[in-house]
This record gives sequence, structure tokens and C-alpha cells, in this order.
Amino acid sequence: MAVQRPRELQISVEAIAGFTVVAIIGDSITATNGPLLDVKLKALVTPRARFLLDMSAVRFIDSNGIGVIVSFMRATKAKEGTLKLCGLTSSVKGLFMLIHLDQVFELCDSREQAIGSSVP
Repeated sequence: MAVQRPRELQISVEAIAGFTVVAIIGDSITATNGPLLDVKLKALVTPRARFLLDMSAVRFIDSNGIGVIVSFMRATKAKEGTLKLCGLTSSVKGLFMLIHLDQVFELCDSREQAIGSSVP
């Protein structure tokens, strides 16, 4: 019986309405694939960047994955940038709320809501 190796997470990056929209392509963020995602996300951070992290494909996130997202936020804030999260599934959003990260991150249902909430 062959052992399945976890798929590497991919990201897609595009500029929309002043945001750098980063979509995570993969169904889970775990200790296995989180460290490489951390490197990919931090490589994007520039001064005063406005990030929107689209997590709509993510169905599961463990404590390591949470750490990756928090680390990305800290790196972004250290360079005076902003980070919003959108598209969280009900289970991922429930976890964020359970550990009170909904008080740390701006959680939006969709890209449109996140971008629209930034219009003066």
C-alpha cells in the first residue's frame, strides 16, 4: 500500500482594487504543508501592502496553519500593511471564532464584501 504524500499548497496572486488578493489553493493548512506556505506568504510582504487572503478552498486548518496566518498578519503589520480574510468555510470560521481570532482579523464572507468595506 502506497503512502499518500500531502499535496503542496499553491497560491494564486492578483491585484484587485488596490488589494493584493492571495488565494490559497488546497483544502487544508497543516503542520505538513504550513511551513512552505509561510515562506510563500512572507515573500509577498512589502511596505503598506493591502492583502486579502481568500481561504475559500481551505476546509481544514490545524494549529500550525493558524500560526502561519497569524505570522503573515504580523509580517504585514510590521511593514504597516493590512490583511483581511475572506471566504472562510463554516468550520474554519467557527475555529477562528472559538479562539477569538475574529477579534484579531477582519473576516469577510467574500472578496466583494472585503473590497467594498474598504471604500470610503
